[in-house]
Amino acid sequence: MTCANCGLEIPKDELIRANSENIDEHTKEIGKEVAKDIQKQLNDSLRKAFGGSKHFRIK
Repeated sequence: MTCANCGLEIPKDELIRANSENIDEHTKEIGKEVAKDIQKQLNDSLRKAFGGSKHFRIK
């Protein structure tokens, strides 16, 4: 791969190794966001399904 700014050529595996910390952090952030979105969707669908029922309460 070649850098567009400075023209440095570096193999893809070296680039991944050099940026592994950033890649790991972004992976964790994305995982947290996905979990939060899934939880919200599940909560919303349960509220919609049982919203009219007096026997179920969803917090």
